Amino acid sequence: MRKFNYKFLGLAALAMAFTACEDGDLTSTGEVEAAMGELYVTAESNVSQIYRNVDEAMRTFDFSANPSVPITIDNATFDRDASDPNKYILDYGTGTATRGKVIEGAIEMTLTGTGYLDMGSTVDVSLVNFKEDDKPVSGSLFVENMGSDKFDLDVTAFTMEDNTSADDGGPKTFVLNTDKSMQWTAGSATPDDVSDDVYTISGTADATYDNSNYSFDVAIGTPMVIDNTCSYRLTEGVIDLDIATTVDPNPLTFNKATIDFIAGDGGNQDGCDKFFDIMLKNTETESEISTTRQFNGF
Repeated sequence: MRKFNYKFLGLAALAMAFTACEDGDLTSTGEVEAAMGELYVTAESNVSQIYRNVDEAMRTFDFSANPSVPITIDNATFDRDASDPNKYILDYGTGTATRGKVIEGAIEMTLTGTGYLDMGSTVDVSLVNFKEDDKPVSGSLFVENMGSDKFDLDVTAFTMEDNTSADDGGPKTFVLNTDKSMQWTAGSATPDDVSDDVYTISGTADATYDNSNYSFDVAIGTPMVIDNTCSYRLTEGVIDLDIATTVDPNPLTFNKATIDFIAGDGGNQDGCDKFFDIMLKNTETESEISTTRQFNGF
């Protein structure tokens, strides 16, 4: 068995800090790659939660109200920007407890077009002084209504910091870019009630970690299904990650990870649970190993 390089212990600890992990059946071999898979899932989860709030706000806000009436989403206040009629703000203030986190700052949304639910309309989303549990989060989202209950979502430089100590060169950053399409399959007929919404996600992504010492190419092999009737929201989907590094000597045993959100497994035949499998593979030797981990919701 390979000896686990001490420099990468912080990475596994980082993944445990971001998500509620299960040790699964891995020993030291594969822990680095599994931790990176968890980091990717956590970044996607954070993006999904931000988009969920944007989508709910833009669907349910009374844009015709004058003056507008604020609504509460994710325990934060959503309202029109007083100085820009096309800008809307979800304000967490100096700290709002929600979903087991404390979030501060704001999500700003600029609408272009006749309305969010009209084909061709777009929303530019930016994070302003945004933090989750005192860790800065930055990046931008661009949403476009493609018609027929389909939306495109581009995410640029979504950046999170890890918990690596300054003595070990931290904090280090994980940076995610995505190009996705979302197709509503239920709930679009009730735009003022998102609780019954179901949609699929397909597309690609890329990411880097630790000043690009690690890089990821990502493809959604089986569409992800987001179901708002499920408390964890993500009920199924398969994602393929190709993992590479510029670190020498190479600390990776595996260069591919398949993340399976396991539709209808165990006692939850509808797929509503918080578990996913990570299958790690070395495409040259064809060696494989797998483990089961948890996520905190999408």
